[in-house]
Amino acid sequence: MRIFITLTLFILFSSQLLASENKSLPKRLDTLMKTANELVGFNGAILVGTSTKVLYHNRIGFADKQKKLQLTEQHLFSAGSIAKELTTVAIMKLVEDGKISYQDSVSKYFPKLNPWANKVTIKHLMTHTSGLPRIHWIDNVDSVDVAEQIEKIEKLAFTPGEGFLYGNINIVLRAHIVEAVTKMDFQAFLQQQIFDVANMRHSVNPGSMKQHTASMVYKIDPNAIEGMTFFTTPYDIYQFELALWQQKFILAQSIKAALPGDLLSGSSTRALFDFGRFSVNSKNELLSWEHDGNSPPDHYALKFHDFENDLIIVMMSSDGNRTTLFDLKLSILSIINDGNSEIPLAWWFQNEMTIQGFDGAYNQLQQRFGQDTKADNLEFDVNRLGYKLLIANKAKQAVRLFKLNVTHYPFSANAYDSYGEALIKSDQLIEASNILKQGLALAKQQKNGPLVKSLTEQIQGISQQ
Repeated sequence: MRIFITLTLFILFSSQLLASENKSLPKRLDTLMKTANELVGFNGAILVGTSTKVLYHNRIGFADKQKKLQLTEQHLFSAGSIAKELTTVAIMKLVEDGKISYQDSVSKYFPKLNPWANKVTIKHLMTHTSGLPRIHWIDNVDSVDVAEQIEKIEKLAFTPGEGFLYGNINIVLRAHIVEAVTKMDFQAFLQQQIFDVANMRHSVNPGSMKQHTASMVYKIDPNAIEGMTFFTTPYDIYQFELALWQQKFILAQSIKAALPGDLLSGSSTRALFDFGRFSVNSKNELLSWEHDGNSPPDHYALKFHDFENDLIIVMMSSDGNRTTLFDLKLSILSIINDGNSEIPLAWWFQNEMTIQGFDGAYNQLQQRFGQDTKADNLEFDVNRLGYKLLIANKAKQAVRLFKLNVTHYPFSANAYDSYGEALIKSDQLIEASNILKQGLALAKQQKNGPLVKSLTEQIQGISQQ
């Protein structure tokens, strides 16, 4: 209790400080959002707030395919994987209420499923360690389709608890367990126990395509799966986040206990249960968490909560560009923390490429290297830009950017790691091996364990080809 009171006082102080220092915040964020729309086609909504008030909430773009209907506060976006928090919280609530146990087997609630259900527990479903396969995606897949897929599962990918396979069948089964225990339709449970409690007025979990409404922003290849498909607004996600930490659903100590312990996914910052990624300080105190949702090919969402500075950012979009949300988050933090309104390098570079092609933009970037005094930030930005090109299957262009980083930051093991990866993807294996070995030497010298592992694995991969 003492820790909770101290945190509350700190949040109140931080909120007052943030409000007093950011009277011009709405105008600056409006400019940022409009720039994102003009340079990279951002079509979506942004909300910035604290634990006590909304500091900024606006949107830009269209809700329909024909781009005639302007976005409003009531238009719903698909939240992607952020929806996983709904079944996560629902299960945790039932555990706290003593109605179920994490050690219960799936077969306890669904005895007619194949024998694998005897081995899979609720905890396996919560941690994606069940070995259950991924959903087989078909056009307009709905709850009935997924239920049929679950019934046809005959074997698991691995022994439960011995591997990690991130998949949505885990989430659907959680929703089914909630229904079996509460004797309520999952949609009704959500409305009564989550949406109403958090004052979420514009949220829906459609279980069939018939439940899609005109308020939903146009989406290519929509689905409607109970427990998984979640159409909502940034404001409702903000309301959910507030209710979560105000302990309106479950205890805060239960949430914190559900973060550490993931040993199988390969990511040290991934939350054990489906709450995204988290960061802690040297005292193991929670500093922030972040959850992004992907509903490809067009809808994306991002929820970020900085507990240390009492700041919540929620963004949703339908333009098909996931990385724009991360760029926006960094820009918003830069405006709030440093007063820096400079646009992300990726947006500038993309604009330059549109005007004068890659070579012209690259030459301009070389000039910026000689002029920019924030060397560390430039290395990070160029690295992210390089990976954007890799994702877009432009490996040769990415190679040139990563090489530029290595040239200007010859003591950065991370720069060599990225450069080597791009060389591999562009089939320049001999050069890749040489670069990776240089990076490995630096990583060992700097005692960077994770990077040593990454570089070593890439070198071994080349030698096996």
